[in-house]
Amino acid sequence: NQCDASCISDTVFRVGGYGFLDYEKIISLQPSELYMLKGFSSSEQIKRLNELKIPIHFFKDSSLQDVLNIPIQIDSIKGKSLNDDLLKRLKVLMENKVTDSPTYLTFITNEPIQVYGDYNYLSELFSQLGFVNKTKELNGKYPIVQSEYFISNLPDVIITSDTIMTKSILKHKFGDVLLNHELDKVMYLQIHQNQLSRSGPDILKNGECLLRSWKNWSKK
Repeated sequence: NQCDASCISDTVFRVGGYGFLDYEKIISLQPSELYMLKGFSSSEQIKRLNELKIPIHFFKDSSLQDVLNIPIQIDSIKGKSLNDDLLKRLKVLMENKVTDSPTYLTFITNEPIQVYGDYNYLSELFSQLGFVNKTKELNGKYPIVQSEYFISNLPDVIITSDTIMTKSILKHKFGDVLLNHELDKVMYLQIHQNQLSRSGPDILKNGECLLRSWKNWSKK
């Protein structure tokens, strides 16, 4: 439910997105199995699917390798081909990794500032490309960043699903402490909320976008 698997198999359909499931579509399709990421599945969703007597297959997504292997779990033949393509793309990214160790924060919410921690496949991917997650010393998968920490650990890159809103809130909140030109030195990268959590065929788009954007930004 967090990726479009139609390019893996024409018998697999997307029936949800970030934080929701389309139960009407699920019922109409009468699937033999439903693929889900356990970390993005609520107990209420699982209970409802059990009531519908639909078997659930949970993907592992604790590491980048887990995510890259998802296509194989869906279709062992077509998935293997796609997995090979993903590994080739990852190799190209690694060959073009940055060497200046730019730091970043990936925002989930702006108020309070909640971010993706350093223990998931996204941070693993970004780390392999030479980027450093500013939340390394914070505990939790989705830590809250206190104002004092943010001020003293301003990142080079802020990844958010709404650049305009994030910029506005940060300038309003820290305008008296941080000069505007300090915030203007930060590169903002907008990625759709679904894309921030999406796995499967689209996983490397995050890394490709971040790498390309930073190289263009750092030339200024």
